[in-house]
Amino acid sequence: MMRLRNIDADPMRVETWGVEGMLEALERGDLLDWRKIRATIERDPASDAADALEQALDLCQSPGPKALLGEVLKRARHPEQAVALRLRQAVRRTGLSLREFAPLVGTSHSRLTTYLGGRVQPSATMAYRIEQVAARLA
Repeated sequence: MMRLRNIDADPMRVETWGVEGMLEALERGDLLDWRKIRATIERDPASDAADALEQALDLCQSPGPKALLGEVLKRARHPEQAVALRLRQAVRRTGLSLREFAPLVGTSHSRLTTYLGGRVQPSATMAYRIEQVAARLA
């Protein structure tokens, strides 16, 4: 676990770190620190901690943690992209083209493309159907 140098914050409470603490965690922290950040951001992606992380990511020089926690922030703030990614992966595992897969779930190729691109959110029923058909075929 990292020590917050010259920062008046509780090392156990990410929400107290501010931009400086987040930057220190990104550049000098370890996996345990990054997991704490992830849990805090996923719990409340609109929090001050999430805003501090976003600013720290702009300043960060460490490519690994920057990419990892940048993706955490993006997915927490834009869950529709996480849904689209999950559905794309499910369809990809089947080995079928989108034109072959679409009729199996009762939609058109063009509509399936909008779901997988994250431009349109499928209903929960459609997302479930896509995953179930993909699981059966994979």
